[in-house]
Amino acid sequence: MKPRAFLLILSLFLLSLPLRAQTNYYQTTKDFHEDGYVYRCETYGGSGYLQLYNLNNKYIHVSQKYLATGKNVPMYDMTEEFEKENWTKPKCYSIVNNAFTKEQTESCRGHTLGIELYINSETGKVMEVSFDFVNFGPFAYIPVSVFRKIETQLIEGVWFVPTEGGRKLNYISLYWNQELGTQIHK
Repeated sequence: MKPRAFLLILSLFLLSLPLRAQTNYYQTTKDFHEDGYVYRCETYGGSGYLQLYNLNNKYIHVSQKYLATGKNVPMYDMTEEFEKENWTKPKCYSIVNNAFTKEQTESCRGHTLGIELYINSETGKVMEVSFDFVNFGPFAYIPVSVFRKIETQLIEGVWFVPTEGGRKLNYISLYWNQELGTQIHK
């Protein structure tokens, strides 16, 4: 091999080292004990899918039920759970987008983050937040503190107005997938 080609290959290898040195935080089921909070990363077998959530929770892993009967809400139940409005969805997208640095947003481009809100059916307040992504994708390199920031801002800055149908449930679940950088307009 010519010396120039060798130097070029060596340079490319050395430039790629910082990319490989990043930490994948979410390879296995484990708890993260952070600054005053504990998050759990729960992996699902060998699929690579995971759920990340605050361990201080009441609704995560609890079936959505009708309060009057205690029966599970079927997946095909199409009850409108919230009054129509035009500010919560853009606000949620904005909170998620703004939690990530420009570099993190670029590294996650083309991948989606699943976000689920667990909402109090009486007050409409967001009570809990969980995140879904794969442990082999770019979100696996984002530290727990970023997800904590999203959770805190969604709980403090977003609320809904439950309909009569929504108030009949033990909680209201709202789920969406978001690619970072996308905006939802009113």
